[in-house]
Amino acid sequence: MNWIQFKIRFNDPTRFWIDIFLIDTAIRHAIEKRKPDLWRFHRRAAKDSIGHQLSLLCYISKQELVHVQYELINHKAIQILEREDIIKSRSVEIMKPGIEKTSDIHWSEPLQRSWPYFAHGSCQMIMGLLENDFNFQKKKFSEVEEYYTNLSDGLEDMFTSIGSHAFIHHLSALFGYAPLKLRI
Repeated sequence: MNWIQFKIRFNDPTRFWIDIFLIDTAIRHAIEKRKPDLWRFHRRAAKDSIGHQLSLLCYISKQELVHVQYELINHKAIQILEREDIIKSRSVEIMKPGIEKTSDIHWSEPLQRSWPYFAHGSCQMIMGLLENDFNFQKKKFSEVEEYYTNLSDGLEDMFTSIGSHAFIHHLSALFGYAPLKLRI
């Protein structure tokens, strides 16, 4: 088994609703259809040569890679974004074997091996927060953009208003309320 990272880069570094749209549609579809045991998504938007990118990482066999990739690239949401010239590029990276390969190399080995389970659970939670009955295929592109912009803003508002308690406090409790040096 390897971590396989499906990367989608976008032309606009500020349209974060696109991530939420793809997580709720194409990524959800690929996960539900192929059912990898361990998966997560990763969002980034640095001011560098990579820029705005959404990735789906799956801990799967190389044979399963073809099936997950097929589900993603043939999904209507991806096709719509390509038609609108929002997607800059798509690529796939097969990482070296080992469950720890998506973790920070500066972390301890136990943390590196455990991190994927935390990331998986966090991503499952985000997908649960996105569950809805919005049928994007029967909407104009402007309606899709408006809906997912509002959904993205709502997630951001939830995180900024209750994130310190819901996430930071409860993680702190798991680690025995040790003082934090927060670095974001």
